Amino acid sequence: MKLDAITQQCANKSERLVAFEYYTKTNLPTRNSLDFDFGGYYNGAGNTTLFPMIPISGSTSSHHQNMLFAGADHNPNLTYAQANMLIRIDYSTGGYSSYEYELNNLYDNNGGYVYNSYGLRMKQITKFDGQKSETTKLNYTTTHKGTISSGVPLGYQI
Repeated sequence: MKLDAITQQCANKSERLVAFEYYTKTNLPTRNSLDFDFGGYYNGAGNTTLFPMIPISGSTSSHHQNMLFAGADHNPNLTYAQANMLIRIDYSTGGYSSYEYELNNLYDNNGGYVYNSYGLRMKQITKFDGQKSETTKLNYTTTHKGTISSGVPLGYQI
């Protein structure tokens, strides 16, 4: 279920005040889908099990030093995570607001790299008031120490 529009009814006249548009290049899966990342966002991985892949390292046997037990892929995927998210609001004035999302990212203090994490955050909001011929773009960034993500993992992902 989703909200498509808000209309105002006065006597015999109906006026649309606001219309909503959603990201539908990808739709949400069935309720019992196993295709989700560690944060519960849809990832479209085609999983057949709930249990994640488990890497095992450090075995004493030389041919078992790095093993991977097959399991579900719970890595984030932007295309699927934003399934059915609100992407635009059209106003009766002729203006609009559009929304662009991105995956959260985290900085690994141990490895010194940034990786995509589960969940979405706002990347950009574009606003047009319907009166002027210009738009306003609001860009959202979360950085720490220059270009490093301000997100810090609280624990390790499997």
